[in-house]
Amino acid sequence: MAIGVAGGFQVENAGWEFEKQHSIAVVHSAHEITRVPLSEVDAVPMSVSMAAHAIVDHQDGYVEEAVQEWEEKRAPSRYADALIQLPDPPPISQHPDSWACGCGCGLKQNLWLNLSDGYIGGGRKNWDGSGGCGGALEHFRATGQRYPLCAKLGTITAEGADVFSYAPDEDDMVLDPHLEKHLQHFGISMREMTKVDKTMAELEIEANMKFEWDALTEANATLKPLAGANFVGLKNLGNTCYVNSLLQLLFSLNSFRKQYLVSRDQVFSESPAAAPATDFETQMKKLARALLSDDYNGRVADDAEDPVDISPKMLKSIVGRDNPEYRGTEQQDVHAYYQHFLQILSLADRRRGGSTELARMFSFTLEERIESLDSGKVKYREQAGENTLCLSVPLECATNQDEVAAYESAVAAAADSSSVPEVLARVPFSALLEKYAAPGMIEYKDPESGRMGNATKATRLSTFPPYLFVQIRRYLQDDFGNAKKISASVPVPSELDLSSIRGSGPKEGEVLMKDEGPPEANAAFVDAILGMGFGDNAAKRACLATKNVGVEQAMEWIFAHMDDPDLNDPLPAPGGAAASGPPVNEESLAMLVSMGFSQRHSEQALRATDGDLERAAVWVMSHPEEAEPTPAPAASSGGEAAGGAAPSYDVADPCTYRLQGFASHMGSSVHCGHYVAHIRKDGKWVIFNDRKVAESENPPVDRGYLYLFVRTDVDLPSLSA
Repeated sequence: MAIGVAGGFQVENAGWEFEKQHSIAVVHSAHEITRVPLSEVDAVPMSVSMAAHAIVDHQDGYVEEAVQEWEEKRAPSRYADALIQLPDPPPISQHPDSWACGCGCGLKQNLWLNLSDGYIGGGRKNWDGSGGCGGALEHFRATGQRYPLCAKLGTITAEGADVFSYAPDEDDMVLDPHLEKHLQHFGISMREMTKVDKTMAELEIEANMKFEWDALTEANATLKPLAGANFVGLKNLGNTCYVNSLLQLLFSLNSFRKQYLVSRDQVFSESPAAAPATDFETQMKKLARALLSDDYNGRVADDAEDPVDISPKMLKSIVGRDNPEYRGTEQQDVHAYYQHFLQILSLADRRRGGSTELARMFSFTLEERIESLDSGKVKYREQAGENTLCLSVPLECATNQDEVAAYESAVAAAADSSSVPEVLARVPFSALLEKYAAPGMIEYKDPESGRMGNATKATRLSTFPPYLFVQIRRYLQDDFGNAKKISASVPVPSELDLSSIRGSGPKEGEVLMKDEGPPEANAAFVDAILGMGFGDNAAKRACLATKNVGVEQAMEWIFAHMDDPDLNDPLPAPGGAAASGPPVNEESLAMLVSMGFSQRHSEQALRATDGDLERAAVWVMSHPEEAEPTPAPAASSGGEAAGGAAPSYDVADPCTYRLQGFASHMGSSVHCGHYVAHIRKDGKWVIFNDRKVAESENPPVDRGYLYLFVRTDVDLPSLSA
């Protein structure tokens, strides 16, 4: 979302306080004007007062768009369909001046109407004393927690209203599909209502500006604007801060500079004459010139309020062409977008040919070590094609657990949890690595006995890419499926040594298991998915794709691949034999093979996409080819013939990295809020906040979401060169 920039939510300059007064001016003549303060509602007709309030509270189109971008998607309340509404309710006036909190506190704003019994109560009180009196929540508790849904009176319009559920299993903003009917129960017509109060999305923006926003964007610091080559901002095209943050990180890498920073003449001479606007390589070269050269040596030095910026519309359109999530203007997860971007980049690498394969510079191989608790034998297997080291935050390892416990106790005892200042858990980065490397318990089918049993699985890295993205998982789901954010402080080191999670293959004395046969879908998981109405082939395909981790993961995979044309097709025969079917177009097949894909894989792609070459090219990138059967390895060090050979290791690769930059996110979910990037350039930290670029005084390295590391033997670009 664009905040503090053109076309977004505008923040006030730090250090200033504003006091606003509104009056209604009654013009008697050119020389006689009477001003009536808007607060004196009795001095003017009610219709005039309502019109004046509507003008004051009106948001222009830019702010309304920004609020829509910030606002998280809300789920329908599970209590809406069968909501209890008491008979003979008190009539509720449609005139805001008549509303007041039922507790007698005198509150006239931030009022919530209980949709069951018509009680009007104040919203929750904020920690700093602002907000409401908490009357709506107290009424919910006083009535035995039977009436959970409340609508914010001042936000009711023909389009809808803010609805909150106080039910313990929701306790969040929700949608009421029957809101119009529920409001009519109290004599309120949505079509006749006018917005006279701030929505929760608007209030959330203000709250984030004060706290998380200030920390991540350094809003309270007077930052020195930067301009020229390497310091050009990107325009927010409508909730594209996640795109901008990733592009700034990628173009800070030397390999991207070498590949795409070419002369202006080369940009056009090397682009396809037929469709340069839809050519990924051409648009990447154009963007490289815009960001890394002096072509846009802009006006920042002379006019800090009007920095030059670039609009990457064409590139965004190309990358999102085959993915509906990235075609629109909704906020997206920058990590998911990075993985999608790598698929497009890999396809471009294959089309380009030559020795430069940028996508592979982020790819690494994992070593999985499985030890059967029944036989004591072990199996090593590799998982190639990984592109992110994903780390969970072990809150139990926080170094300030007493402070966190005191905070949690205060929250539990408070009538309104928002009134307690938040305390962040401080978790050492080393604890994240230890959690990643710790063995976990799994159910495992012994390939020798064929019986299911318990085993431990540990994961290590067997290769180390030149560029490594590290994701700190700051988002999870609670027991009710609601998204929650882990707002922990995790100080990420500027120098990273991953030797503690480096794989080493079989150890002396270990006895390796025999090779397994072709993988099979977990029968119990398949039955559970069939019970949800999905087909047998889709269920098996999902379980195999998620390595039989669980039903939830398999269902997530199905939902993400609902549009795949082969979702319900029979699975390929063991050994990777090509699926049978009608002949494919030879020219399309030759084109895919020329990009470096195998003939078997290319045929599968074309059949799965009805022969559409463009869709087939995307399909092969998102459906890794099954490996061909491998011969049995040599005997293990224990002297027994065994399978499960260890991955191949490049021991020459260093496992030490330098922190190059990171993307931070503010908001309750990765699908709402705002992203910014901090990047180290020539030893100095720089903040890229969409179009605004400035020196960073206090980069929030402990609050990032997606970190970019460069291996210590890889050269960094010199900005002075």
